[in-house]
Amino acid sequence: MGLPRGHSAEGIAHALKALKSRLRSAARAEFQHLTSVSDEALVHLPPSIKVLDLFGCEFVTSWGVQLAVSACLQLEELVLRGCHRVDDAAIQAIARSCRGLQGLSLSGCEAITDRGVFALRTCVSLRKLGLHQCSKLTNAAMASLAELTALQCLDVGRMGLLVDDLGLQQLLCKCHGLVWLNVRVNARVTDDTLHLVATHCPALERLICGGCPLLTSAGITAVCAACPGLRWVHVRDVEAVDDNALLAIGRLCKSLQSVDIRGCPLVTKAGVEGFYLARGARHKTATSAGSPEVHLRLLDEDSAVMDKSVEFLADDVIAAYVSMMESLRARTRRKPRRPPLAP
Repeated sequence: MGLPRGHSAEGIAHALKALKSRLRSAARAEFQHLTSVSDEALVHLPPSIKVLDLFGCEFVTSWGVQLAVSACLQLEELVLRGCHRVDDAAIQAIARSCRGLQGLSLSGCEAITDRGVFALRTCVSLRKLGLHQCSKLTNAAMASLAELTALQCLDVGRMGLLVDDLGLQQLLCKCHGLVWLNVRVNARVTDDTLHLVATHCPALERLICGGCPLLTSAGITAVCAACPGLRWVHVRDVEAVDDNALLAIGRLCKSLQSVDIRGCPLVTKAGVEGFYLARGARHKTATSAGSPEVHLRLLDEDSAVMDKSVEFLADDVIAAYVSMMESLRARTRRKPRRPPLAP
């Protein structure tokens, strides 16, 4: 269920009220970036709604969220990303009413504090949790989430200066089924957190840790060695990442799909070449608007027939080098010999 843009708050509320009886079996309600959605409209949602997306609905407040979760008794996924007026009262209402909740995005809800997050400990069915840019949270909030052992996707990027290794480690040591982790742009996160991820999160498939100034190649290598299913490794703007990390990514991540080393000044042409050699790569380049992208066609080590495509995001110098290598290899590639003519 979705509503077209351009309607007033009163119009949307009236439409939902009029359609409520016809939407008894609706399972989804999406209002992305509909700034005219008000608290009053949410009370008219049908109880059958399982997915409610309020991404960017900046005028929705905690009161509106309380009305919504009271109306949607079967709610499984709730997106409040960018709802700046949502605070702890909303989170506490969610925890009381949505015990079966599996996905919750609070990214950009900067009014949320530890008090609200503490209430989420009862939502033990949560598999996806987004706390990106909730900068008022502290280590105590992270530690309180350790009871959410079903978590598979966790976004704790841009947490501010109140969260460091201690809080994240208390949370991550219980997330044995984690497959997606975003810790990017956290100034106080070090290799200690990545070593703990390597120990406790062997199923990890996506690691996004760019912009963390205290990380090094040692931490990246540890995760690559312990998590053989890694598909995404994004270390953009980690200045200490060097050729050794790139070589480890190429050698250890057999299922690799995407690498981002933009803003890593210690990665050199030799490191890129080592990455290719580690994977038996055939590569080609393509650039798009903005930053250049290098797309590699990688030959699977276990099969001479199946090849895999890897998205390789790099800076201008590396992209130009890969392009040059492709050109040189094309020129030096030998033509197949013709069979001798029959007598």
